[in-house]
Amino acid sequence: MPQKYGYMANRENLMKDVLPPCLVCDDQRLSYSWTDYSGEGYCMRCGTPYQLKWGELKDGETYPRLNVRLNVVPVLREFFEETGKPNGLGRFVGWDQYPDQLEGRQAFNSWTQKNHPELMEKDL
Repeated sequence: MPQKYGYMANRENLMKDVLPPCLVCDDQRLSYSWTDYSGEGYCMRCGTPYQLKWGELKDGETYPRLNVRLNVVPVLREFFEETGKPNGLGRFVGWDQYPDQLEGRQAFNSWTQKNHPELMEKDL
């Protein structure tokens, strides 16, 4: 569920000819909504956060830039394939605005404790 002006996150990438698919859910028609972190949006299908603008880019990086570590992508993919729920890993302050992301974060945390407990001690 996008926030009130969430659809505007898609405008950030309209100037690009081709957008890469989501690295977690492989959505070819990637659609974003804003999180509460400046310039960050999340995939509307799987909840994976991407920096859409205003972030610091390193050599070779472009927007949209994945906002989780690459080594976590296989775990996020596994979670999404098994549950079909968003992971809720974007930066949210007012969870009441993002009930689907809150539910997804809670489900992801429970699932990770059961399936990948080694990740619970690491910073995603």
